[in-house]
Amino acid sequence: MNGICLIGYMGSGKSTIGKALSARLELPFIDLDHEIEKEENQTIPEIFEKKGEAYFREAESWLLKKYIAVPCVLSTGGGVIVDEHNRKELLKHESVIYLTADSSILLERIQQDTRTTRPLAMEENIDSFHRLFLERADFYELSAAYQVDVTDKSIEEICDEIIHKVSS
Repeated sequence: MNGICLIGYMGSGKSTIGKALSARLELPFIDLDHEIEKEENQTIPEIFEKKGEAYFREAESWLLKKYIAVPCVLSTGGGVIVDEHNRKELLKHESVIYLTADSSILLERIQQDTRTTRPLAMEENIDSFHRLFLERADFYELSAAYQVDVTDKSIEEICDEIIHKVSS
């Protein structure tokens, strides 16, 4: 099997589902955000602060091209679809999966996750969270070969659905 690439808004489960799929399919798991942090030897917030979003997006694009054709399960950052070149790159591949859910469900998931803090999920930024979700929704849909709604499904059910879609 060729690789699978997961796209979607923050909180959609790209990393969690990616790790589970990787184990099921016996393929390496690559988290694009972690790869950028390793390459830069900085966290993503540090990269944004010191080098800016344009620099981050350029690194993201370069690594997307590097890994998308590799037999692996690739989890992208939520903003990968912002860049038109990335959207075109994603469209070249048959196994790009858009993990989707309503923005209120995604916000709730993020707010319950104590492992990480995401500024957009803070009370004062909730309007921005929903607005950004709406701005990106069409890009996710246009960039993916398949959509999988993750609402009220177990990790196992989501993995089963993804495997069924890419093997059909």
